[in-house]
Amino acid sequence: MRAALRALHAMTRDGQRAVAVLGEMAELGEHAAQVHREIGQQAAAIGAGWLVAIGGTNADQYATGATGSGTAVDRAADVPQAWELLRDGLRPGDVVLVKASNSAGLLALADKLIEEPGAVTAQA
Repeated sequence: MRAALRALHAMTRDGQRAVAVLGEMAELGEHAAQVHREIGQQAAAIGAGWLVAIGGTNADQYATGATGSGTAVDRAADVPQAWELLRDGLRPGDVVLVKASNSAGLLALADKLIEEPGAVTAQA
């Protein structure tokens, strides 16, 4: 997750908005809340203009970590709700990272971002 956020930062050029779409990370045990909060802080620190946190309690920690940083933060309970946010909120030129544990099911969201005609502009 940390490496992916660094990659998002590296791929974002002047005038583009970095968008971090983050689902919950699994198997972190007792440190889960702290690690999710730190990732939210890192998303803000790399200059993400928008953080979409998807999932339950641990996704709330992403939002807590990024709050007050200048990064816009939205919460989505699940992939359909996240799709609605992204469909309505993405702008031309945005650089989007979609990242979570495989169990979070965000692969379907990433596919939809690429395949949905007219909804977004995907770049390989």
